[in-house]
Amino acid sequence: MHRTRLTAAALMSLLVLVPLAPAGAEELPAPPGAASSPTAGEAPDPRPTDRIIVKLADDAAAPGTTDSAVAESVDQAVTEEAPAQAGEITAEVVETTADGAKVVELGEAVEVADLEAAAEELEADPAVEYAEADMVVTASAAADDPSIASLWNMTNVGAQAAWDRATGAGQVIAVVDTGIVDHPDLNTVPGIDLISTASSASSSVHMSSRDGNGWDRNPRDEGDWGRAGTCGAAEKTSSWHGTHVAGTAAAEANNGIGVTGVAPQARIMPVRVLGTCGSGYMSEVALGIRWASGEAVGGFAAPAEPAGVINLSLNFPGVCTETFQDAITAAHRRGSVVVSAAGNYNVPAETTSPASCLDNITVGAAGADEQRASYSNHGWAVDILAPGGAGYHAVHSTVDRGSYGPVAAAYGGNQGTSMAAPHVAGAAAVLRELDPSLSVHQIRNTLTGAASGVAGAKHLDLAGAVAATPRTRIFADVDPGSQFGREIHYTHRAGLLNGWSDGTFRPGLRIERGAMAAVMYREAGSPAYTAPAVSSFKDVPPGTPFYKEIHWAKSRGLLNGWNDATFRPRNPINRDATAALLYRASGSPAYTAPAASSFTDVRRGQQFYKEIHWLAGTGISTGWSDGSFRAVANTNRDAMSAFLFRWDWEVR
Repeated sequence: MHRTRLTAAALMSLLVLVPLAPAGAEELPAPPGAASSPTAGEAPDPRPTDRIIVKLADDAAAPGTTDSAVAESVDQAVTEEAPAQAGEITAEVVETTADGAKVVELGEAVEVADLEAAAEELEADPAVEYAEADMVVTASAAADDPSIASLWNMTNVGAQAAWDRATGAGQVIAVVDTGIVDHPDLNTVPGIDLISTASSASSSVHMSSRDGNGWDRNPRDEGDWGRAGTCGAAEKTSSWHGTHVAGTAAAEANNGIGVTGVAPQARIMPVRVLGTCGSGYMSEVALGIRWASGEAVGGFAAPAEPAGVINLSLNFPGVCTETFQDAITAAHRRGSVVVSAAGNYNVPAETTSPASCLDNITVGAAGADEQRASYSNHGWAVDILAPGGAGYHAVHSTVDRGSYGPVAAAYGGNQGTSMAAPHVAGAAAVLRELDPSLSVHQIRNTLTGAASGVAGAKHLDLAGAVAATPRTRIFADVDPGSQFGREIHYTHRAGLLNGWSDGTFRPGLRIERGAMAAVMYREAGSPAYTAPAVSSFKDVPPGTPFYKEIHWAKSRGLLNGWNDATFRPRNPINRDATAALLYRASGSPAYTAPAASSFTDVRRGQQFYKEIHWLAGTGISTGWSDGSFRAVANTNRDAMSAFLFRWDWEVR
């Protein structure tokens, strides 16, 4: 396919910050205390309530109809239906609703079934338009964060109902953006900075990485501010755009602070590609997409756990370029869901990129009324709408307090399709938790199929999408919610530990030395290696399973044999030997073990004493709650998955 090319150095610009009607962030009210929720999949019984609502017919609501008359009728009806509480009911009108209905307090909680029967009795009177129990509303799987009350956007997409079944646990969402700042509401995995050090002094682009050290593994947002004349006529303060996007996708829940994201148990992979003025090069953005999806780029090894979802809250005019399309297609083929913002120009989205690229989900912005925001791009290229804010409604999320460089974690409101896209990115992560095997097209079809509205303006309905997605097992014997389920999925997806042809993983099976050699060989990237024609071990003849991997592990000093020239490939590997293996695979770093053992069953001078304590110090394995390490216990396959998962994130 031929596509129109941009000029050689096409610039990316943020979609953020459609001007808010009120300047600045709103003061966010604190919510009422969160209530407990029923087990996922169960319909909770309604809680007893001590209120009933009665709306009189218009012709009955004459001045002579007193509150006491309403209360008396309620008292009589409730007492009749709940005779055991006859002496406890003291009906009294305490409020009048906006449409004129009377809220009657009973003085005692009554079962809802009894109140429903009383309501039917009241409605038999022509003077009563309707009557109903004033139900006790509980937050099912509710987040208790102080700003949850301001999160109209979460209500609009049905997030809290979806959280009863899935929260994005075990998923990684890459935010290809300005990077992020340290923030207590964000759970992150290692990221990357792909912004060039600076544009040339003669360039009119005025882009800079601001940290001055070019590409590196530090994706910290240094601020995208710009002096007057740099980003426009006026001075631009920092937007903390990437941090805001990250919070909408996956800010933590139930931590007692701030806001909650759509996938509160997902982790954020920050990929910094936009610097000064919120701008960056298309080529570097494309590299960021490729790296996040699991490709080694620019001298950087591929991430240990690629992102299953990639968010692109950025835009440039013109149809999709070869560079961008190729990057998105590559990510698509690796199984990453790419989500793009439609753009803020109120034009057909197919005239801008990456909205016009194939193999991605393009998201337009909606206001609190779930209708397309006036600024949002539109047309056939838009797959779905999600909350982006309009008028007096902003999307509130994580930011920083600094006007220039980062100062302190904060919260603020923005509008734009940049804010809409991470809602869908979070939704994709939630669906992937339910069924890790879902393809990109299946996720797109599920989200758009459950969305409400008409074609071209269908609004995200996460609750509906979750209801349409059955939870599947990664393996027949491993439920996603089981102990080490996430870690087993990780090692399987990374190609480190596979299952059997019958669809089982066999998590409680001990892992043998030969298989462990194969795991470490795969962990190293399956490097080119030619095994010797003559075996180094008398019990590992050529043709033995994992022959090459066993000899590779020996050549690296990871797994050695015994003095009798045996390797014993079918022997299980113990926990102490596992500690030594991971220590050696980490390059045998300088480490001084404590003089006093941290474990009740590990004595100083014991084999692998140093390696055991090194392992504990990294957090890979800290032993049991009784203070033991159980050094000679076998390492099972599920525990090895957990060790490798933690090793990749904490050490490598």
